[in-house]
Amino acid sequence: MRNELRSEITGILLTSELALRHGAIPEEVAAKIHLVQDMAQKMRARLHVM
Repeated sequence: MRNELRSEITGILLTSELALRHGAIPEEVAAKIHLVQDMAQKMRARLHVM
């Protein structure tokens, strides 16, 4: 299950990075995407410790 979660988190991080590279998104949307990235990074770190 851990590997499945890592895979999903990687997908979230990659997709959010691509969304931010688009450039034509409102600043408040970019801020929310950054929050999602932060949460995904924290989840990845927790999975690494387990």
